[in-house]
Amino acid sequence: GPVEVGPREYETLRIQAGQPAFGHEFGFRQREEQPQSQNDQDGSNIRHKKQQDDSANAIKTSPLELHWKSTLNLEKGCYLGQEGVASILKNPRGPPRLLYSVVFEDHFNLYESQSRGDRSDVENLTTLPRPGQNLYALGSNEELMVGTLTSVGEAGGTGDPNTVALALVKRADSIQKQMKDLGLEISRESANFLDVDTISGSGLVQPPPMDPLDGLEVIVEGTMTVGILRSIPSRRLRRDANMFDDSLQVEGIPTKDSRLSHETRIPPKGESSSSMSSGATTTEWDND
Repeated sequence: GPVEVGPREYETLRIQAGQPAFGHEFGFRQREEQPQSQNDQDGSNIRHKKQQDDSANAIKTSPLELHWKSTLNLEKGCYLGQEGVASILKNPRGPPRLLYSVVFEDHFNLYESQSRGDRSDVENLTTLPRPGQNLYALGSNEELMVGTLTSVGEAGGTGDPNTVALALVKRADSIQKQMKDLGLEISRESANFLDVDTISGSGLVQPPPMDPLDGLEVIVEGTMTVGILRSIPSRRLRRDANMFDDSLQVEGIPTKDSRLSHETRIPPKGESSSSMSSGATTTEWDND
């Protein structure tokens, strides 16, 4: 049955699932309440300041950057933001950024909070990541910025020894070109992807990840904190797979195309209904 979770546990699960959230990946960032000045007591400047704050705190992302293409009606007429969506769809390079998961493994990172009290003359610069921090390709000496953290889960909140996060990452082709210029490459260990497909019983070996940036090692700006980029679960797992146990098959939400394929119209008067499939959902057409 349902399991009750607190807000921090829910937030970590959201991030682990790769789900964007208002105030983090889109919408507006939360504003800190500022005390009113004497000049604001009459309310004359409040509206102007609010407009400035909204503009400064707006998170400018596209649904396509968040892997939400299925939420768009591409046949709809004019709507707010249509030009921006259309320009991305027409660009052969795709969206300027994409949402990725970032995994910070504990065995790579001994955080400063864990080493306090140690007798050492060297300052520990490995700190827990925070939203808003930039990510750089590991080994680039912070010359190649790949993206920015948008959400960070609770340390160890997944039940595994790691911290999960979400980040908006630049186009893969641009990052790959700069990595080549710097003599960097993504190390892919065969053990990470050469798993036998036991679900279908085919015995086939799974291929390497299709996403060119999956497995890219990154470092958080100004720190020694190292993480690994991963495609969000909806992109790297097969449809209807359980993200916590890939041996489980879950019942997914029907897609728009699958729903339409099961719908048949109610025939007009006088037309035979023998062609209607048994048990199919019927959709009433407007005959006006």
